[in-house]
Amino acid sequence: MKSMKLIFLSIIFLFFISSNYEALAQTNLAHLFGIATQSSTGYWSWWATADRAIDGNTNGNYYSGSVTHTYNDYHAWWQVNLDNMHRLESIVLWNRTDNCWDRLTNFNVSVLNNSLTTVWSQNYYTGGGTFRPSMAIDLPDNIFGQFVKVQLNGTNFLHL
Repeated sequence: MKSMKLIFLSIIFLFFISSNYEALAQTNLAHLFGIATQSSTGYWSWWATADRAIDGNTNGNYYSGSVTHTYNDYHAWWQVNLDNMHRLESIVLWNRTDNCWDRLTNFNVSVLNNSLTTVWSQNYYTGGGTFRPSMAIDLPDNIFGQFVKVQLNGTNFLHL
């Protein structure tokens, strides 16, 4: 009889985990749990802090107050800490749309685990070009991470 109870509890536990992941599949984890940082914040745009990229506002006009902005850094980067490990299915990036959208070119997107080890990484637009207003990246199955990082492969301003 004890073995039957153990099996029953295991099934409930697995169902809870499975249901939890399905519920979060369409959730903006960065907006809910994220703490964003970036390599720098432009001195003329001290208000364009890293958290603007996860505020839930996708307006790409810099002057509307929802765009991040770094200095003209070598390998400028932006990242979000999701506060815990999560199974990630996709990453959606929103580019600046009022002007300067072409700065977001030749960049890398990576997922890191809680030890800051890269578990997935991909370069985009290495030959030039960019996207506007958004780009969805579908991740391979079973990617678990705590951090998502966007980093330029050269020197430029980074804004999301």
